[in-house]
Amino acid sequence: MKFVRWVAAAVLTLMSLMNIGVVTGDTGIAIKILGAVVGVAGLVAAFGQARNNAWGSRAAAGVNLVNLVLGIVGLVAGWEGSAIGTAISAVGLVLTGVSAPEIFRRRTALAG
Repeated sequence: MKFVRWVAAAVLTLMSLMNIGVVTGDTGIAIKILGAVVGVAGLVAAFGQARNNAWGSRAAAGVNLVNLVLGIVGLVAGWEGSAIGTAISAVGLVLTGVSAPEIFRRRTALAG
């Protein structure tokens, strides 16, 4: 699973760089700020995931999920690059889930 974790971190890094690249586009200021924030959060999460930190895979899954939702919103709104962003985010979320399946398991309290 180490290889899959590294590939998931690489995919998230790519998506984060694409998010940061939104700053140079012809979009509104809100989208530029959101792209920069999500991009930096993605780079931090990818670092944590690659280092196999306890918080890394959860953060990566969260950022990938945010990217996926924003990609779907972008598809509906007609934003440039939304289709590829949605696809990359979906792949990143699946790879993160395969590399760390415990992050999607429901925690239950033991009756005692």
